Formats: sequence, structure tokens, C-alpha cells
Amino acid sequence: MNSYYSLDPDLSTHPVSRWEEIMSEVYYKLDIKSDRRKDLTGSIEEYDVDGLSITKFSSDQQRVLRSPSKIAIDPDDSYVLVFPLSDDLYFEQLGRNGFIQPGGYVMVRTSEFYELACPDGFTNVTLKVPAARVDERYHHAEDHCSRKFPNNVSLSRVLRSFLVSLSEVDEDSLSRHGGRFADETLNLVQLLLEAERSGEEYQSSRSRRCLNQQVVHHMRSNLEDPDLNPAVTAASVGISRSYMDRLLHDAGTSYQRKLRELRLQNCYEKLADAACRHLSISEIAYTSGFSNISHFTKSFKEMYSLTPRQIRQELVPRSVKRAERL
Repeated sequence: MNSYYSLDPDLSTHPVSRWEEIMSEVYYKLDIKSDRRKDLTGSIEEYDVDGLSITKFSSDQQRVLRSPSKIAIDPDDSYVLVFPLSDDLYFEQLGRNGFIQPGGYVMVRTSEFYELACPDGFTNVTLKVPAARVDERYHHAEDHCSRKFPNNVSLSRVLRSFLVSLSEVDEDSLSRHGGRFADETLNLVQLLLEAERSGEEYQSSRSRRCLNQQVVHHMRSNLEDPDLNPAVTAASVGISRSYMDRLLHDAGTSYQRKLRELRLQNCYEKLADAACRHLSISEIAYTSGFSNISHFTKSFKEMYSLTPRQIRQELVPRSVKRAERL
């Protein structure tokens, strides 16, 4: 079934709220922020391909947030690959942020907080796939979220062109051949991710990767604990302190650096979440494990190129620096 949704501000008293309803209906529960309160326009064309969702998206300036409060009421778990067509797209997830230009893409996972922000007149093509359907083919898919690896531009364009071509197939053919089209789409996704990974020296074993995830999970779950330290975390996972240090080193980080990133990420998520508006910036910093507000503010701006107060504003300013990670 193919569907078309559009926002006409002349027919809506609250265009931003109405657009949030449309976006949440097409994709999953989201928060939308925009300063175009009276004249926001947008449209979405959706194509279902055997449970995979392909959308052509067009909209004015906005921030799209998959906030913790929305995840709690709508626990969708999908990978979403976003291919900008007309302008740069800002992204943030898992402590990584930057801009994606037309020709590239960014993948996010809907079970984790993320933010995407675009300017007026923005267009993209998006693929939404249940996470389980990707994970059963390729066990390291989550590693690619928020552009941990550089884009393979050639294969990215192949997948984008294939998605655009599928959107132009008549509905009857999509219905009759949806399974085969879906298989080819998943094959291309797998090929793209494997190509990106093979271009990096990132070959830790599955068991080491799982242990690393357990370490990070323990840290993330205990950010407010003043007694959180390397020895406690290593003991909780059942490994030695020195082995944990080697795991983190192989992943390109250290215990203190990772803990700082996780605390800043937790602050970012709360600052962007409408459900946390009642909390002051200081309260968010303190409850995330920071004891010095000036140090927190400096560290936050170093990581995100924005101040905590700017994250709380309606817009990501166009003056945001492109992240060095790109």
C-alpha cells in the first residue's frame, strides 16, 4: 500500500503539532520542533515493500527528535537510513554528531535517542527496516549508527538509486513482487555496511564486542552513582580492570573518556526531550554525574559545538560547525 501525506498550514491551526502527528503516523512516535509555527509545509510519500518502508520526504526547517519519552510509549526498534537529496542533514546519536551531504547517508536506530535537523526546502529518501531483519544478516549493524564508519559513497548512491526506483514501481508490482524487492534491498544494505566495515581496522571478536557492550551498559545505567569507577564496572562484568582497559583501548577510547561521553550524551537527550523541560540545565548536569557546571558547559560545547541552552532552543543554528568526525 502506497500512501501520501501533506501538510497545508492554511488548513491547520497548529501546523507543527499536525506535522508531528503525520510523522508519528508514518514512522513512529517523534517530537518535532520548528520556528515555522504558522507556515510550516511538508509532504511524505510512503511505499511499503514487504514490511520495509521507503519514503520520499520534503519539509521546511525542523528538528526531529526520537526522545526517551517517545521511545517509552512507542518501543519501535528499526534501522533508518536517511539519504539527503537537496541539502545537508544534521545528525546526533550515541554521542556522535555531524552533517551528511547529498550523496551520503546516515543510519540511526529507533530504540536509541537521536536528533535529525534540516533547513527549509529539504528533501530526502528514507529506508526504515525492522532491526531484526538487518541483524539476522549482519551482526554488527548497530556499529554503523550515527556514521561511526565513513560512508562508502559509491554503494550509498547505488542503494539510494534503487530505493528511488522502487518508489516508481506501480503498486500492483510492488504487491506481487514485494518479497523479492525486499530481499534485494536487504542485500544492498548488507553489502553497504560490510563494505564500510571492511575499510576499517575494526575486527574485534564477537565475544570482545559483547563484553565492551556490557561495560558501556553498566556505565550508562549508573551515571548518577558517585561511586562509579573502573574497578566497580569491571567487577560488574566479571573481568579484570586491566582487561577492561584493553577492551576500551581497542575501541579507541578510555574509561574516563567514555564515561564523559555517556554523561554528555545523557544530558543532550534530556535537554532535547520535552518531558524534561521542568528540569533546569544545572539539575540535568548534576543528575548525570557532573559536579562543576562551568566544566560541564565547556565539555558539552566541545563535543556538540553548541551550548546546553542552544540545544533547548527551537533550532539548531545554521552556524553550527561541521563536526570533525566527518
